[in-house]
Amino acid sequence: MIGLDVAGISESIEIVLKRFDLSTQLNLAQNIFVTGGVSKFPFLKNRIENDVRMMLPSNSKINIVIASDPSIDGWSGASALSDYFVKNFDDFFITKQMYSEMGKDYLRDHIFSNPFVPTPE
Repeated sequence: MIGLDVAGISESIEIVLKRFDLSTQLNLAQNIFVTGGVSKFPFLKNRIENDVRMMLPSNSKINIVIASDPSIDGWSGASALSDYFVKNFDDFFITKQMYSEMGKDYLRDHIFSNPFVPTPE
C-alpha cells in the first residue's frame, strides 16, 4: 500500500528465495502460486515473472500460476479441508487409552500435525 513500509509481492518472493540455496530457489521458482483479490490485477503475472527473472540466473525456468477464482480460493480450500476433517474425524484425536499409554507429550501424526522443519539460514 502506498505510504506503508511493507514488502510487495515480488520483494516477498525474493526474501523467501534468498533463504534457500540456488538449487532450491530454481525449484521454488517453478511453483509460484498467486491467489487473493490482488491476483486479478491485469499483467500481474507478467510483472512477477519479470521481477523473479531478475533474481535468478538468466536461463531459469519460472512458472507462475494465478488461481482460477482467487477471490474465493481461501474459502474453497477451507471448505475442502473441513469436508476431509468431517469424513476422517476420528483420525484427529487421541483416545484416553492412547493418552494413558503414551503420555501427555504424545502428538498424533496426521494431516494437520505440525512437524518441525527448520528454516534454512
